[in-house]
Amino acid sequence: MNLYWEVSSYDLMSYIIPLITVIIAAVTYFNTKHANLSIVVNASKSIQFSKFIKVLVPEEGKVTLNIWCNNVGGRTGTFKFMGVVSWKEIKKINATHRVNELPQKLGNYTECNFDWQSLQTGEKEKDNVVTLDLTSQNDAIELNSYVYALYTDSEKIPYFYPIYLAPLTYSLKELADKSKYSEETITKYLKSKNKYIGKKGYSPEILEELNGMDFSAERIEKMKKRKIILIALGSGVIGSLFVIFLFNKTQGMGSMADWVGGLATSFALIFAYAEIKISREQFKKEHQPKLMVYTGWKDSLFLKKNKIKSYDRKLDLPGVQLHIIPVNKGLATGIYRYLGICRRKDLNEVSSLIKKAQNNNIDIEGIDRLANLICYDPADVGQNDKNYDGTGMSLLYPDNNELFQTIESSHVGKIINKKQEDIVNKLGINVYKDVLEVIYIDPNMNIYPFEVKTYKKPKSTVEISGIE
Repeated sequence: MNLYWEVSSYDLMSYIIPLITVIIAAVTYFNTKHANLSIVVNASKSIQFSKFIKVLVPEEGKVTLNIWCNNVGGRTGTFKFMGVVSWKEIKKINATHRVNELPQKLGNYTECNFDWQSLQTGEKEKDNVVTLDLTSQNDAIELNSYVYALYTDSEKIPYFYPIYLAPLTYSLKELADKSKYSEETITKYLKSKNKYIGKKGYSPEILEELNGMDFSAERIEKMKKRKIILIALGSGVIGSLFVIFLFNKTQGMGSMADWVGGLATSFALIFAYAEIKISREQFKKEHQPKLMVYTGWKDSLFLKKNKIKSYDRKLDLPGVQLHIIPVNKGLATGIYRYLGICRRKDLNEVSSLIKKAQNNNIDIEGIDRLANLICYDPADVGQNDKNYDGTGMSLLYPDNNELFQTIESSHVGKIINKKQEDIVNKLGINVYKDVLEVIYIDPNMNIYPFEVKTYKKPKSTVEISGIE
């Protein structure tokens, strides 16, 4: 009797809420201390989205993928590349949430490492090169389908990244078959948008644009229905509480204090959950990479000495250069790529074109326009004077993954120097008046512009002594 009285005298709800809060906080804390894998896939003709990559497959049916990973977790982890697999293999793995056996791989593998690798926080592995042949009968890979880059860790937990294989072009008949519009309607629409290509075919972006018109209307209709449902549920809850209140007054089912206490407890649980969610989002927001780029104009002079002939010395005058220093001031490791330099007045147009590329809605003319607005050299897109892409396609879709640099928290990235003469010749600017912008992007094609102040000629010269 005494035991029952002692337990029943406590307000159990006052213990449940703090207990739930502590459990959720503990789970959130330990999750940040685990190793975690970020998979990056790149191809020569591809479009990067937030949760997958679309690879455009040419007519010959072969495409080469560069795949690598980064450890973005809070401690060192051991990972292994398992290959590129079909959705059927992923379905088997998801059934057990473990990679218990070797999956059936797709494609041909060159320069690949299938050994276990220990990666520290922020460390990047070497890229794996995989070639997919959609004409091969062995793999039976189809267009307009997903394959997956698969990794696993020491606990056999799977990590995979979706790769959508899309055809490079569609015929007019294929567009009509894959959309609900007739060939005549599609032709009129494309001519009105100046997107008529003729016999060369039509890009996948046009099909998505055609299908997207209905999708937008359907999404608006769904939002209207959800709003009606939420209003109906809210009205029902308020009406039910009002009915309960009246019934309580007439039938005497508990005191008003009991009902108020019960409702207050329910709302307290809701607010506790909301507070935990907000705190977690705030923690995630604070523990993100934050790129800052510092720039300045410099005029260097180098003295080169001949090791054999001590009296033989030469002066090297590279001229005025733009000095670029990227720094990650965030609390997490970030991956970035130097894109180039543009005029400030062209920044909005550059941002718009990159946004179109991010949304898979840029054409050849847009890429050519972007290449003319940005000052970059062959080394910035992983090429040289002997092997140079004149179309500007490599500016957005480079083949060399080494162009992306991993910058750890509170670390400096690769320092870059660009000749003032090259910038003036490409952009046709006056460095004393025109404001420039240095542009970086991340693997998701998010743009990071940073202002470059105008050049000011030194008011005085410096005498250098000690040169014989």
